[in-house]
Amino acid sequence: MSTTSSNFNIQTVFDFDGDGKTDPAVYDPIIFNWFLWQSATNTWRVQPWGFAASFQSLATMMATARRTQRPYDPITFNWFLWQSATNTWRVQPWGFTGIIPVPGDYDGDGKADPAVYDPTTFNWFLWQSATNTWRVQPWGFAGIIPVPGDYDGDGKTDPAVYDPITFNWFLWQSATNTWRVQPWGFAGVIPVPGDYDGDGKTDPAVYDPITFNWFLWASATNTWRVATLGIADVIPVPGDYDGDGKTDPAVYDPTTFNWYIWQSATNTWRVQP
Repeated sequence: MSTTSSNFNIQTVFDFDGDGKTDPAVYDPIIFNWFLWQSATNTWRVQPWGFAASFQSLATMMATARRTQRPYDPITFNWFLWQSATNTWRVQPWGFTGIIPVPGDYDGDGKADPAVYDPTTFNWFLWQSATNTWRVQPWGFAGIIPVPGDYDGDGKTDPAVYDPITFNWFLWQSATNTWRVQPWGFAGVIPVPGDYDGDGKTDPAVYDPITFNWFLWASATNTWRVATLGIADVIPVPGDYDGDGKTDPAVYDPTTFNWYIWQSATNTWRVQP
């Protein structure tokens, strides 16, 4: 392997110990346990949380607030939310048949909110914890992939979608209530949005599972770069693993159970079993 180059925030995804660094973590859907690596102490812990048919996709994980685990039940449409601040849990009904969970801080209060995307009507149903109200945001069309993030840097998660046919990102900007189109991608890539340049804005980015290249757009300079990190059949798991405020390319190998992490702070990479 090699490389060539606030509040609710994608940078702190999987920061289970609150040290500002993403921690490798896995969920076991058989025994419903979370196995969490804590970078602050270089130790791990087990957190039971979940049940049969609970849902936790990589896309959902990328939009999850730090130090929270939030399985979504597609049968009852309930969110079962573990709250680390009080070591308690609550149930939040939110959803319906056929939706995709897309949690995020859509109201900018620093808390991740339950939210769902309906691929049939192309509507986003967003719960706003600041006011305990919900709103509907139309955004999308047939065949797209939801890729929510804070693309305008206003501290709020924005509805966004990636079109794997035209390779365009359609980004709603909550700061101005306008939208823009960002061309970025090609056939067969996996969208991996993140703040790779550390400017506080989510950047469109894609991972190519054939060449193992990451194609990263830098919104700070309106330029792009290529980072090579990967091997065959890995799962991309970007996050800020070194705590420098930038998303790092990273992959998980489900065969060897290793995490291969590029550390942008030192321009080095490490392996985390």
